[in-house]
Amino acid sequence: MYLWLRLPPGVDDVAFCRTLVARYGVALSPGQGFGPGGRGRVRVALVRDEGVLVECAERIAKAMKEAAGEGKTVLVGRGEGGKGTEQGVGQGAEGPR
Repeated sequence: MYLWLRLPPGVDDVAFCRTLVARYGVALSPGQGFGPGGRGRVRVALVRDEGVLVECAERIAKAMKEAAGEGKTVLVGRGEGGKGTEQGVGQGAEGPR
């Protein structure tokens, strides 16, 4: 089963996914990988047990707040070579999931 999430306005889905996996250890699929209608969205695969999904949902929520400018880090989109870039203070990875 999959769940689609809309990202805050202006947040690049590829940059968000790269930052999410690097900082929080949670891997999602960027929406634009499924076609132009997926830009600004991410796909969540609900393939783990409930406890892991709850922990990941909390990490995703924290990353979305940061991406919306409510946290210490703002995701800025794509930099050179198509890589995601960031502005602000990083907080380090919280471990893999």
